[in-house]
Amino acid sequence: MIKLWFQLLWISLVLLCGCGTPDSFPHPRAYPRIDLPLHAYKKITPKDCPFSLNLPVKGELTNMAIEDSCKMDVYFPGFEYYWHFTYRNIPQSGKPRRYHEEEYLKLVMKHAQKLDYLNEQKIETPNGWGTMYELKGHIGSPVQLLFGDSTHLIMTSFYFQEAVNQDSLKPLIVYVTEELEEMVRSVEWK
Repeated sequence: MIKLWFQLLWISLVLLCGCGTPDSFPHPRAYPRIDLPLHAYKKITPKDCPFSLNLPVKGELTNMAIEDSCKMDVYFPGFEYYWHFTYRNIPQSGKPRRYHEEEYLKLVMKHAQKLDYLNEQKIETPNGWGTMYELKGHIGSPVQLLFGDSTHLIMTSFYFQEAVNQDSLKPLIVYVTEELEEMVRSVEWK
């Protein structure tokens, strides 16, 4: 009987000591909260580029044209990330689509030493096909995208200015991946 009283007293003491204000004991460090806006898009036709597509309204577009392609960056203020686009006209380049795909895959694989995981997701729409590469590791570019048809090819990289802890930014990376998927679905060639 005394043993039972001791056990009940011990359990009560533990329960009472465990109760307290949330600030009365240390908490593990947490990742900051990221408030993501609802997805909203605008249809754009970049200067010197033979396509139109939907881009998030929060992105700021800059163009940089070169001879056989159009290049552009989309900067997302407040989140500090970019989308970098390179367009290739396959017949004008004089090289087959496969050559450009391999060239882009080499760029993706430059991250190989720092990768924990690489996932290739095939994409197909009525206006083309391609591959989305999801990269996990201590790198600055968690998603890369190659999309086009037999004439056109768009190569897109989503990147931060520096390597990031992807666990802390997972909600943002998922959010941006959804926006890239919308961009691919909306591509229309001229």
